This record gives sequence, structure tokens and C-alpha cells, in this order.
Amino acid sequence: MGEAPPRVQLPTARDEQRSWIGVAVVAVIGFAVGIAWPRLLDVRVGPAAPTPVSKEPTAPIVPSAATASAAASAGMAAPSASGGSVVAVPVSIAKPYTLSCRTPDGETHRKASECGALGDVNAAFEPRLRKVAMCPAARGASGKLSLVLGAEFGTNKVSVELGKATAIAKADDLLACAKEAMTGVSLTGIEHDNPRYSILYHLTFSGEGAASVEGDAGTVAKASDVARITFGKAIIRDGPKASSNRLDSLTRGTEVKVVDQQGGWYKVRFGDGFSSEGWVYRQAIGK
Repeated sequence: MGEAPPRVQLPTARDEQRSWIGVAVVAVIGFAVGIAWPRLLDVRVGPAAPTPVSKEPTAPIVPSAATASAAASAGMAAPSASGGSVVAVPVSIAKPYTLSCRTPDGETHRKASECGALGDVNAAFEPRLRKVAMCPAARGASGKLSLVLGAEFGTNKVSVELGKATAIAKADDLLACAKEAMTGVSLTGIEHDNPRYSILYHLTFSGEGAASVEGDAGTVAKASDVARITFGKAIIRDGPKASSNRLDSLTRGTEVKVVDQQGGWYKVRFGDGFSSEGWVYRQAIGK
């Protein structure tokens, strides 16, 4: 007898359906592993797009004015708009004296011996007080300017008032210059036992060597130019002299119109519609 032929088993429709289901399961698993899972873990499987570079220009670094301010406080001449300077008149400053102090409890002592220790305030105050000698009112000044400086260590501020021993012309103008000179002075680092001290200074002007202006004054301003006051307080006078009568005072930033010039003085128009007229010291005007 011969051998029976092998039986061939054909896949049924159910078998084919199971096969396709398996393929679908593998595909889903592959998608999860290759695409979905890295995204869930925030993992990049390919190169990232380059970050765009901003085309906006970087703001330039502006140098601080602190260096210029420190240099100005160290010198004895104030630079002018044309590159010249105002030369200080001779002045002598006596050793300061503590008039009074206020304790942390608010009690006032009027004897220096009761005020405890006070560090070297003169190192901070005297260089600034010497700037008063560059004030227009100091031209030809002769006599004693007494100043009482109130040092408030709690607020790091210094007030300035006229002392009783003042015996000099244009004392109010010189006081205004002293207040301007002491603006921004720091009390940091000065040893003290009490929060406030009143310190007396005597500045004696000899009346010699009136302040002179160096450089070409004609380059500072031209007739009919509009300029601004740069002093904290500029005195307007009825003539081009420090001894001329006082007409008015203008604060920093006030606009004036220059109409004439004589030496180191400018004739200016000021006020509403530039209707008023007077003379102002050259250094009080900036461009």
C-alpha cells in the first residue's frame, strides 16, 4: 500500500483575523515606544531647531557720573561750558566747633564736653565748604561767614544755616552757595555717640583776588540764545557786578534768553514771555 498524501490545512477566516490583530498590537506598541513615550518624558530624539538670534541692538553701557562728581569735589575750580574755570577767592576756614548735640532720648546738650565722641566730620565738610569761595557772591567779599551745619546721622542729611557771628555782605547769597555745596554729602563711616550734632564753621574772606574767568567767554552763549540755569539758585542783578542790586533769583532748569555779554556776566531775559531783564553770572548758565 502506498503512503497517504500529506494533508494541507488552510487558514480559516478566524485565523486571519487573529493575525491582523497581532499586527495592530505590535504597531501600537511601536508607536508608543518610538513617538508617544519620548514626548511624555520630554526627551528629544532628534536635533532641535536652532534658537533664533535677536537682531535688536544691545543697549550701550553708559558710564556713571560718580567719577566726574568725585573729581569735581576734589578740585578747587569749577569747569565752565567752554573749558575754562572759575578761580576761587582766598578764604580761610577755622577749626570746627561742636555747638550742641541731641541724644537718642531726645535730650539736647549744649556743651561739647557732654556730646561724647564725634569722628572727623571736617574731612567730609571742609572740601565742600571751600567751594563757597567759587560762588559769584564771593567776588571781592571781605569778612566772616558763620555757618551752622546740622549733621543728622539717622537720615544721612546735613542742614546749613547762618551763624550769629556772620559779618559779611551778601550773606544770604553765600548761604545759598553753601547749601548747594553740601548737597549730597555723606555721613557714612563717621563715628558718633549721638544721632544729631550742630557744628559751627567760620569762613573768613580776605577781599583779595576776586574770582576771574579763564577761557573764551564768548563761546559759552551767543546773543538771543536760550540757555538754562545750572546753579541750584542763580541771582539776577541789575548790573554786571557782584555788588549790583539783586533783582530776582532763578532755580536750576529755568530757561533764560541771553541778549548781551560783559566780561563774565550775561544780560538775560527771563520770566513769562522773557519779559524781565537782568544780569546773571556766567557760570550759572549751561548749554
